[in-house]
Amino acid sequence: MKTHLNCYWVLLAMLVAIPCLAQQNTVEEADSLMRLLPKEKNDSIRVRLLQKIGTTWNARNPDKAQQIYDQALALAKKINNVPLTAEMLIAKGYLYSGTGQSAKAIQILQEAIRLTKGKNLAAVANSQVFIGVAYQNLGDLENALKYTQLCYQYYDDHYRKHGVGQGEPKSKIEGITGSNMALGEIYMNMSQLDSAQYHLNRAYQLLKFKNRNRYFSFHIPELLGTLHLKRQQFKQAKLYFDEALHNAAVYSDTVGLALGWAEMSTYYAQTDQPDSAVIYAQKAVDAGMKIKRFEAVVQSGKLLKAYYAQNKNADKALYYSDLVAAVQDSLSNGDKVKQGQLLLYKELQNQQALDQLKTDNTNLLIRYGLGAGVLLLLLVVVILWLNYDRKQQENKSLDSKIKLQESEFAHKLAETEMTALRAQMNPHFIFNCLNSIKLYTLENDGATATDYLTKFSRLIRLVLENSRSERITLANELETLELYIQMEAMRFKDKVNYKLNVAEDIDTHYTEIPPLLLQPYVENAIWHGLMHKEDGGLIKVDVSMEETALQVVITDNGIGRAAAAALKSKSATTHKSFGLKMTSERIELFNQLYQTHTKVQIEDLTDANGQATGTKVIVEIPI
Repeated sequence: MKTHLNCYWVLLAMLVAIPCLAQQNTVEEADSLMRLLPKEKNDSIRVRLLQKIGTTWNARNPDKAQQIYDQALALAKKINNVPLTAEMLIAKGYLYSGTGQSAKAIQILQEAIRLTKGKNLAAVANSQVFIGVAYQNLGDLENALKYTQLCYQYYDDHYRKHGVGQGEPKSKIEGITGSNMALGEIYMNMSQLDSAQYHLNRAYQLLKFKNRNRYFSFHIPELLGTLHLKRQQFKQAKLYFDEALHNAAVYSDTVGLALGWAEMSTYYAQTDQPDSAVIYAQKAVDAGMKIKRFEAVVQSGKLLKAYYAQNKNADKALYYSDLVAAVQDSLSNGDKVKQGQLLLYKELQNQQALDQLKTDNTNLLIRYGLGAGVLLLLLVVVILWLNYDRKQQENKSLDSKIKLQESEFAHKLAETEMTALRAQMNPHFIFNCLNSIKLYTLENDGATATDYLTKFSRLIRLVLENSRSERITLANELETLELYIQMEAMRFKDKVNYKLNVAEDIDTHYTEIPPLLLQPYVENAIWHGLMHKEDGGLIKVDVSMEETALQVVITDNGIGRAAAAALKSKSATTHKSFGLKMTSERIELFNQLYQTHTKVQIEDLTDANGQATGTKVIVEIPI
């Protein structure tokens, strides 16, 4: 299994998760921040300062970095700042992963995930990638893959929704690139080469498109070279190794150069170029010993040992044999530390499981006790509720009877008032007609009086018949109205003209309305609108259907309401609008009784100069 990238995967996770960790400050900068710390009064800013100071010591003095992180974490908890607390837990998890304390790293990072409660998805992803690092350090590739995939899913979802645009935050771009790279390495170590190539190709495309990250610039092409070498695709492997070494040289990456030379020596050995293999192997061994990257020393040292043994150079073969053995002992000690960390983690898991079991048992007893208490309480509540509901039903039944009686009484009262108003319409109307007959008799006009009496008898019969019903047909109402207008026209010596228009879509024998509803408005138009004009006037009655309402428009070209009021003539003052008042009351009662919305609207008509030209009455009767 390939392990030489673990340290750099930590650096990858650092760049993905906490941007401030990617900026390794100098000791001078740390001292400057320490001088600022006592002057700062804002606790949140103090936590940030401590975080940056700890980051400075992270690589140089992990113990000191841990002390500073502990101070920052304690302060973040004291001020109850959950996001800052989560960040500091992640920073400590990064530190533990980088110093081989994998069990502690996993424990503290899982605490960070629980603390965020899924609200800060970026913090969750950052914790997951560090947990993946810790599991890889423990040699548990299955769990390393599991947690790295969770981190990858977060950044991949963001990438698919938003793409990688010009204004995309650096952390998001490095997140999708680095998580693809990390998955590619794990799949390659698990010998799942197709999956490894898919993710490494994606990482390489993103590297070329947006990234200028020194770690990615070496490790992504280096991993692709190793992958093609495993598949014996030597030409492609050489191209990627060349690119990786070039980028490592550009960034003065000594670790990258040591690892790259080791891979290049392996490439030359597999392609039967022993001289070149020895040159690069020697570079890798020298650099690896200098910077203590022993995996590069072992890889290239074995190659040099075999080469000198084959060429019968016993001294050099023995030298590299002893060197490899010594370095492997050191790596073996590291493996023992890993095993110890794995045992420690398993012990922590077992302890947590035991504590959880105790907690569960305690909670179970509490739940049973609470459950019994709740059931007893529910039983009491149900009994009380049933008793209360029974009383409420009895009260509702009594209230319903009372309301029904009140409703029936109100209905009968309204019907009685309606009947009384209809009864009042009869003498009112008859009185007006008899006044007209009296006028003709006084004028000794017998023929006209006879004609008038004939119309009058027909009108009286209709009025008496209609007054017995709450509703009559529109045909009956219009016949009554027309007889009345004809009688008033005779009274005023043919000075009253009229037009009666009914829309063709209205069945007058089927449509019903309240009786004597229109006549008072026509009467008002004649007495107050037309009687003051020397040449008389015209009354138009237009009947039409508007949606669900019957609309009757009564229009006259009289002097208008304002002029009639101003005249104050004897006839105008003595002719009271008794019919209009009763009609208004009847409409109000009718609407109340039958829950309808019959309404009347009166408009004053004027010409272009603002002079009165008559009056318009609009009656809308729901059908």
